[in-house]
Amino acid sequence: MAILDAAGDEPTALAALDRIYQRNGKWKELADVLSRQMTIVGPNDDKPRFVELEFRLGQVREQHLADTTGAIDAYRDILDLDASHAGARTALEKFLSDDKQKLAAAGILEPIYEQLGEWKPLVGVHEIQLAAEKDSMRKVGLLMRIGELQQSKLADAEKAFDAYARCFQVDPAVGGAKLQLETIAALLDDG
Repeated sequence: MAILDAAGDEPTALAALDRIYQRNGKWKELADVLSRQMTIVGPNDDKPRFVELEFRLGQVREQHLADTTGAIDAYRDILDLDASHAGARTALEKFLSDDKQKLAAAGILEPIYEQLGEWKPLVGVHEIQLAAEKDSMRKVGLLMRIGELQQSKLADAEKAFDAYARCFQVDPAVGGAKLQLETIAALLDDG
């Protein structure tokens, strides 16, 4: 760190330290240097470079520092800047099967899937949210949304029927669920 004391946040010095720490597996120091590089670059100055640095920071946190929360935060920040960033999205999708992190990952991925029109993964995210939800009104909202997606976007009447049936079980007073069940039942009978 004597280099930085002498040169401050000089890009060339930071880039050299980046390579040295990477090569020598000094992950905590590398994370610090990546963060410092990000303050110099900034998302408005050089967005691709900034996103690359943030992705590397997320990877270091996840793979070498056991900082899952920090990694998820980095991936979220990347997707806020670039919703189509495949690396950040893939990294977050791995957390969908992690019992401790799946709800956080689902919350970040939900608007991404919605924005990109990826309906099947969106249904999966809603199912994760539904499993964690305690409030019956929010459960009803999620089930209605799942039913709507299954019916209108994925053209799967049986899965739509299932979602509306589960909604009806949570709250039989939901008129929309009953109406959808009757409509889909008639379609399934005709098919």
